[in-house]
Parts: sequence; structure tokens; C-alpha cells
Amino acid sequence: GIERVKVLRALPAEGHGAPGEVLDATGTIACGKGAVQLLEIRRAGRGGTASGADFLRGTRLAPGARLA
Repeated sequence: GIERVKVLRALPAEGHGAPGEVLDATGTIACGKGAVQLLEIRRAGRGGTASGADFLRGTRLAPGARLA
């Protein structure tokens, strides 16, 4: 199903792909122009935060997957 997440901290990063495409296992996500590195996110309904890499590992999203 669909899960909402809130990006709390991110930085511009090198990379390109379709918007929302997971570019690597460290939490780099393609944007319309360039990419962002997810530094800290919070999953909906959860109190704690996670790094972008931990989030991707926990949800088993591999490079090439797309976030909406």
C-alpha cells in the first residue's frame, strides 16, 4: 500500500533519473532537476526518525524503485 513519509532534512546531490527514482542505497532520490540526498525522514504515524539509507533498507526499496 501507500505509505506517507515526511522529509525532515535533505541536501542537493549529484544524480539524474525520473523524478522519485531511488538512485542508490544511501537515500539519493532523483528530482525534476538533479537529485536530493535524504538525511532524515519520519514515517507517518511513527514517532522516531530515520536516515534515508535506513528507511530504504527497512522498506526494501532498491535502486530503480520510484517514490510518488
